[in-house]
Amino acid sequence: MRFLSKLFNFLGVFMRGILVFLFFVFSVAQATTGLNKAPNLQEMKWGNGMTLLKFFEQNGVPQKVYYDLEYEDKELADEIQAGANIWVLKDRNNKLLQALIPITDELQIHISKTEKSYKMDFLPIEYEVEEKILSLELSNSPHADIANASGLTSLANAFVAAFRGTINFKNAKKGDRLVIFYKQKKRMGRHHGVEIQAAMMETRDGKFRYAYRFKDAYYDENAMELEKYFLLTPVKNARISSHFSPRRFHPVLHRYRAHLGTDYAAPRGTRVHAAGDGKVVHVGTKGGYGKTVIIKHIGSEYSSLYAHLDGYAKGLKVGQSVKQGELIGFVGSTGMSTGPHLHFGMYRGQTAVDPQRVLKVVKSASSIKDKELFKKVAKAYNDKLNSALASSHQNPAKELSFSNIKRL
Repeated sequence: MRFLSKLFNFLGVFMRGILVFLFFVFSVAQATTGLNKAPNLQEMKWGNGMTLLKFFEQNGVPQKVYYDLEYEDKELADEIQAGANIWVLKDRNNKLLQALIPITDELQIHISKTEKSYKMDFLPIEYEVEEKILSLELSNSPHADIANASGLTSLANAFVAAFRGTINFKNAKKGDRLVIFYKQKKRMGRHHGVEIQAAMMETRDGKFRYAYRFKDAYYDENAMELEKYFLLTPVKNARISSHFSPRRFHPVLHRYRAHLGTDYAAPRGTRVHAAGDGKVVHVGTKGGYGKTVIIKHIGSEYSSLYAHLDGYAKGLKVGQSVKQGELIGFVGSTGMSTGPHLHFGMYRGQTAVDPQRVLKVVKSASSIKDKELFKKVAKAYNDKLNSALASSHQNPAKELSFSNIKRL
């Protein structure tokens, strides 16, 4: 399957028929089971409220396949994001043969039919990365114009987020210019995410504002970090027992694993505090995470997850506002857990990020260890941005959208 995924990256969306053929060939190779006769490939979207166990139930996969997983792998099943594009291969009797379900940009679940039952593995996601530059004169708003010109709402969102708190986009006027240098990922011929490397925005006062990606954060031309959001560690004086890992090949097990959060080892009943100001959006059980609280943080794209809790703070409920450092629950071992600890997850939008990096997000210019490296990076970015301001610059083709994808 890794070979097929890699190969399809080069086929493009207009050659989906070839992918069907390749899946057919792959199925023929397993024909000794007598199950693969007329494969039918479907692309679907993971629906709101859909769970892996519900997917298993709908497709005749024994739930034992899930419950036989190790506890960290069970947790990953709760990381499947609503709206994710998944691929399902079925035989002529509508029996599931294989499925690819992305968990992160780096890792996916692979479900496959065996002679007697099903098995579930984790595979790396192979994707192409294309560097692109978008240059625009505003006619409406930055968000609307970027989304319309590129076909990517995600790019518009990322641009606004990069300048959050530094530019009031309401003051943007018609004719103002902006340039975005970004990397676009594609998986199986489809859009798989964007990452802005550098951006420029002309403001009403005739000045240009810049944002440069450097060491997983955005800085202006003076090497000052643009993102000022700050979080606190949710458990005081606790030992980190497991670090964040989006995709790691286990040297002993010889398979891919992931851990989308930081685990804090602490005695049962240890107090858990909100990492930042925000609004509670989830209080209750969440699959392998057990008793869980999720907070959407004010003034940022971030949300935080607190899992395996023994219980919640008195009166805590969805919609409630909480302050940084406020008690929200107690360390426990509910869900798929081998012992008392807090699983602390951080998300930027729907993407899991390393909590330890976010906790250290506030920096000043003096905290950048290698200013000379930053200057070189910024200069290289400026060369690209300035070149795109020329009238001869050609913007990338608008990304096509597809409406024939079924929703689970």
